[in-house]
Amino acid sequence: MARRKKSKRADGCGLVIGGFIVIAIIVGILEFIFGFIMDNWLVLVVILILAIIFYIFINRLQNKRAKEYERQRIAVVEHYKRQLLSLSIKHYDDMTGKEFEDFCALLLSRNGYKDVKTTKGSGDYGVDIFATLENTSCAIQCKRSSKNIGNKAVQEIYSGKNYHGKVIGIIMTNQFFTKQAIDTARKHGHIYLFDRNHINELIQSAL
Repeated sequence: MARRKKSKRADGCGLVIGGFIVIAIIVGILEFIFGFIMDNWLVLVVILILAIIFYIFINRLQNKRAKEYERQRIAVVEHYKRQLLSLSIKHYDDMTGKEFEDFCALLLSRNGYKDVKTTKGSGDYGVDIFATLENTSCAIQCKRSSKNIGNKAVQEIYSGKNYHGKVIGIIMTNQFFTKQAIDTARKHGHIYLFDRNHINELIQSAL
């Protein structure tokens, strides 16, 4: 029994001594670090300043590169858009209906229209594109045709405009409009007819 008590006391003393040793080591390390800092504080300040300057330089360089990349990307996109438009003035008569819709959407976006979106193609009451111009909502119908556009298209866009709650309706075509279509559009009001000549003017304005 006495031996066990002595053993426990010895273990306790060993732990206490070990704890003091660990504390002494930590204190020694802290004193060394503190002493090093006090002896070399000017060098450390210079290193810190240089590190901050280097970080600022690298950050600005990355930002400059990112801006230059974005500028080049936009320039490439604009170049291809201009090419597309310059070719379209000669070839839009050969487009499919869907290609003509996409062409009209691009043309509108290049002429100040915002939020230009093509519809899904069915169930939209004759509306192919939605857009806004100077905060005025627009419903647009695109007619790629081999003959002039008659009164039916005007009735369709008028109904589609009202169904979707848009302020004005627009018909864009590669042809022209019949007299009846023009008269009906004037009668309804807020219906605008973009014929071949108007399309060509928009193309020139977008280039």
